[in-house]
Amino acid sequence: MSDHIGVLRVATTDLPDARDVEAFREHFGRTMLRLEMTPLYGAPLEWDVTLRAAPEVALATGVLSPMSNHHPEALGDDGLVLAVQHSGHAELRQRGRSTTLMTGEATLMTNAEAGTFVGHTATRQTNFRLRHDLLAVHLADPHTALGHTIPANHYALRLLLGYAGVLADPSVAMNADACRVVSANIYDLAALAIGGTRDVRPHAGGVQAARLYAIKTDIQKRLSQPALTIAGVAQRHGISSSYVRRMFAAEGTSFSEYLLMQRLTQAHRRLTDPRLAHRTISSIAYDVGFNDLSYFNRSFRRRYGATPSDVRSGPTP
Repeated sequence: MSDHIGVLRVATTDLPDARDVEAFREHFGRTMLRLEMTPLYGAPLEWDVTLRAAPEVALATGVLSPMSNHHPEALGDDGLVLAVQHSGHAELRQRGRSTTLMTGEATLMTNAEAGTFVGHTATRQTNFRLRHDLLAVHLADPHTALGHTIPANHYALRLLLGYAGVLADPSVAMNADACRVVSANIYDLAALAIGGTRDVRPHAGGVQAARLYAIKTDIQKRLSQPALTIAGVAQRHGISSSYVRRMFAAEGTSFSEYLLMQRLTQAHRRLTDPRLAHRTISSIAYDVGFNDLSYFNRSFRRRYGATPSDVRSGPTP
């Protein structure tokens, strides 16, 4: 993970007994988060959350047992929290208003006022902590959206959740400039989801970045399919093939070049993995989606300046 993204996992599963759970509620809950954590319906308190913080946005993803989390006063800033319910049944109470969240739905809360999260069942959540001033660049008054339910099928919410994987992916290297770009794209998508507008033009950069990330993730998952095509990818993502071409062209490459590089990278990784020494070169080529061994060998040598056999045998002493 990049040095510019702080990562912290906090889990009660690491605590050996009930006294430690109570200490967890006191130290992590009351002192650090200023939350009153109260287990509900006789369930033991279980909390397994990973926090990721970039300079301008923070992300918390995890699983909670049925519980009430109440912060009785303002948390000392005017930050906003976009709460997304992946599973379970929860209720958010703030400003005298109660918002029920079912699977896939989301809502906006503020840290500037007291509030309560009630998980009536075990829940899995993602919370985006956003700066009010940066979100206000996109929305005239974000507070008008507090407590409103964002439906699970909202296109911008889905794009946002997919793109948030950039922060969570340890293989993605990010310097300070990259963090700023990722954060800006997250604010674009969050504003679209919160504002409810279908006009993506003011937020086109964030939408395009999220779509391209989703397409690249799709490609990674389907590398082994020789028939992976730009038309099939475009259809799965509900966009045109020409739009996919334009997105890759904006990065100075093409769909076919990106696909080839990913397959070659995966083949190289497998050829140098001692655990796969028993696998033939041809089987590895087929595994990553090549169905023409001559093309695989030519492409591999052009990319790495060595044949697959040379790479597998290692450097000459």
